Parts: sequence; C-alpha cells; structure tokens
Amino acid sequence: MSEITKPTLTDIAMLLGIAIIWGSAFSSIKVLVAESGALWGAALRVLFGFLAVLPFILLAKAGIRLRAAEVSGIVLVALLNMVVPFILISWALQHIDAGIGALLLGVTPFIAMIIGHFTTSDERITKGRALAVVFAMTGISVLVGPQAILGLGSATFLAQLAVVASGACYVIAGFVMRRIDLDPVLFTVYALGTGAIMLLSVALAWEGYPDFVLSSQAWVNLIWLGTAPTGLAYLMRYWLVRRLGVSTFALAMNAVPIFGILIGALYLGEVIHWTTLVALAFVLIGLMIARMTTPKTT
Repeated sequence: MSEITKPTLTDIAMLLGIAIIWGSAFSSIKVLVAESGALWGAALRVLFGFLAVLPFILLAKAGIRLRAAEVSGIVLVALLNMVVPFILISWALQHIDAGIGALLLGVTPFIAMIIGHFTTSDERITKGRALAVVFAMTGISVLVGPQAILGLGSATFLAQLAVVASGACYVIAGFVMRRIDLDPVLFTVYALGTGAIMLLSVALAWEGYPDFVLSSQAWVNLIWLGTAPTGLAYLMRYWLVRRLGVSTFALAMNAVPIFGILIGALYLGEVIHWTTLVALAFVLIGLMIARMTTPKTT
C-alpha cells in the first residue's frame, strides 16, 4: 500500500479544484439524464471521459502491460468508482435536486474514516473524528427528515439512499486504489475504458440501442461531464489518493456540497430550503472537527 504524506498547498489547491468540478457535475447530470435516462447517461459520461484522457496515454511513463493483480484491481475500481455509483446517482437525480445530491455525498469523508480505521494502519479514527461522524450523520438526518425515514418506499428517500450508497462505493474504491501501483495516466485510461465497456454493455442489455436525440444543451453538459468531472478529476483523484490517503482526500468531498448547492441554484434555479442549510452546517462543522484532530502524517 502506498505511503501517505501531509498535504502541501499544491495538494490543497488540487483538492479544491476537484471539489468545484464535482460540485458542478450534479447539475450537468440532471440536465443530461432528463433526455438520455439514467443508464445511457452514465454510459455516455464514462465513454466521453475515456476518450478525453486517451490521448494522454502518450505521456505515460510506464509500459502498457498489466499484471493479473492490477487487472483485477482496475476492474474492481471501475465497478465501485463508476458503474455502480454512476447508475445510482444518475437515477437518483431524476427524483431529487442536484444540490441535495451533492450534500448527501458530503457524508463520504466520514464513511472513509470508519473504513480506514479497520483496514489501514495510517488512517485511524480518533475521538475527534468520531465526533465529526456524529455531526455528519446528524446533518444527513436533518436533510432526510423523520417523514422520509418512516416512508422507506418513497422514491425520494430511495434516491437519497442511492446517493449515500454511491459515496460508500467511492470510498471502497479509494482504498483499492492505494494498493494499485500504476502510472496515474495509465490507471485512469484503463479504469475509464473498463468502466465504459461495462456501462455500455449494461445500457444495451437493459434498454437496447438509444432512441433519444440529445439537445445542444445536453451535449454541452455531456462533454463537460466527460472531460472534467470524469476524465480530469479521476486522473487527479488517483494521484492524490495514493499521495494523501483516502481519508484526507475524502475531506475535500465536504466542499462538494457547497459548490453543488450553489451551482444547482444558479444554473437550474433550484430552491435552497432551510433544512438543506442546517444539514450543510452540521456537515461543515464535522469537517472542521476532523481537520483539527487529524494526526500529522510523514
């Protein structure tokens, strides 16, 4: 497993950049899936992401041949980092606001802390991190509300649950990434290519050939999704996860809700409800506690 280091100013700038990019993805997904549907929307996003990073293969510093362990790791990452969460998020954003989806993913850092405690020696939970988990879960409870919790069969609650499950998939994929020692460009190209094949196969098997024609607005959002939130951000994520660790990287996910809610309100005209702001406050307080109590790394 890769050794982690304390983040530099450059690392922090990259984390903030990813947070902005991923925050914008929710609005773009919502526009795209309204015309393409959840499955084809996810498949096209990953396909365009693969095409966006494919030219960078020429910059790779290593050979293109893979060992068996690396192949299995890439397949697992493709499943957990793209196929399953992209389908879940694309479906969920047909039933909930883009900003709400971004906020629900804010619980991801705390899932990472819990999993990291039991699976690694350098990403352990402290008392402060445990308190951060309490604040994050409180925020999610405020967002979902008691009526949604009681109505387990409602589409809205299931959509919210799907987004949280997607965050768990991202976390598990991150720990798998730490065990794969590949050139970042090679890894990203292979992972996106594998994910594209999987998602296209699922979309064809489940829905058949696409019978929709995308509008110009949907095309713009698709190109953006493939180029930035999928291609560029996934390349940056692999490099940063191996450098900083899953828990530290996942802390940047707490900034995603801020940008997701703001972009959703500005781009789609979504209403920001008071419960969303209260939930966001709890998540951000949890982030502050986690940052103050994170042990220094070497």
